[in-house]
Amino acid sequence: MSLQGFERIEIPEIQMVRHHTVESIFHRFWSFGEDVLLEDILASSAGGFSEDGEEFEMPMTEQLEATRANEFWAFSDCPRKEIHVWTSREFTDQELNILIGHEVGHILEAEEITENAPEYAEELQADRYGVCCAIVPELIEKYKTSPTEQRTTT
Repeated sequence: MSLQGFERIEIPEIQMVRHHTVESIFHRFWSFGEDVLLEDILASSAGGFSEDGEEFEMPMTEQLEATRANEFWAFSDCPRKEIHVWTSREFTDQELNILIGHEVGHILEAEEITENAPEYAEELQADRYGVCCAIVPELIEKYKTSPTEQRTTT
């Protein structure tokens, strides 16, 4: 879909996947599409970088509990154009806008047309913000009305 007057902006179809439990979204993310049991994931560890740029390694059981304590998690599966969301409490529309809009941004960044000149990058970034504004309200509504762990397409 594209908007009249903004034909260069392609609005992708994005699927929402709402997870009912932290274990469900955690398993979906960390299985990397492979047939892996959650128990096997939890028996491992994974590394990353802190906000200060420090490298760390953490057992997956601790990562799961940290995610649970955070009360939400979302990630985008860019190749499949899916946004996966789990929340343990009701979120306001403003919170959902930020959460889902952030994930839409990942999908749009992954799709960005690279043939444009670097000086056009700011325009492309502004277009991505515009697309987020255009589609996030509909995605929020689909999130609110969809059963858990089911895909809904925008």
